[in-house]
Amino acid sequence: MAVELATARRIAERVTRSPDESVRLLGIIAAPFIKIL
Repeated sequence: MAVELATARRIAERVTRSPDESVRLLGIIAAPFIKIL
């Protein structure tokens, strides 16, 4: 779980420099993992 989130965060940071965009993108990527839990 932590590895997936770290990877998603790294990808989000690479896609955009905007913190808000990064957080939103991370939320979209992490949503499926959160729903599984």
